[in-house]
Amino acid sequence: MGWKVLKEMFGIKHYVQVTSDGICIGSSYVHNIVTINPRTGEVHENPTFRNFLRDNYPGLLEAKPDDIVKLIETPDTFTTSLAVYTYENGDIIEKQCEEPGWPNVTHDGCMMYRYSFSADKDKVVAWAKRSAARAIEHTSDYLAKAERELAEIRSQLAGYVADQAKLEATYPTIEKAK
Repeated sequence: MGWKVLKEMFGIKHYVQVTSDGICIGSSYVHNIVTINPRTGEVHENPTFRNFLRDNYPGLLEAKPDDIVKLIETPDTFTTSLAVYTYENGDIIEKQCEEPGWPNVTHDGCMMYRYSFSADKDKVVAWAKRSAARAIEHTSDYLAKAERELAEIRSQLAGYVADQAKLEATYPTIEKAK
């Protein structure tokens, strides 16, 4: 994906990263001041930051979607390929980058946030284990709470069933209210 080609072509000085929403241009506080759909070339400004493109990247604002798609389809070239690691769902993932650490991105456009990417694989494994342990603890606590709530609801239901049975036994000939 040509996120780097796009960045270089329009002289983008802000952070550029690839997310599930598309290619995002942003800052350390807001990652999606602008989002570009890589399939259509459509450019969308975050409504909170109107005129961002006009003020910073008028060339991108005026570019035709087809031309943007062609840029994105152009393969990126990198001066170096250094290994960095991250984790997801119990997997340790190796990626490549030109320069490790935040606010740099991997060759595939992932922002290397602190405590989620490192050139030290052992450090990433430790983070992943700690994250998994915390997720287990949190989910176990949540499950215990849900089980207590379910027990309370079952107790309430049993009480209502007992009330109805008592009323039916005491007043068998009177019809239920409609």
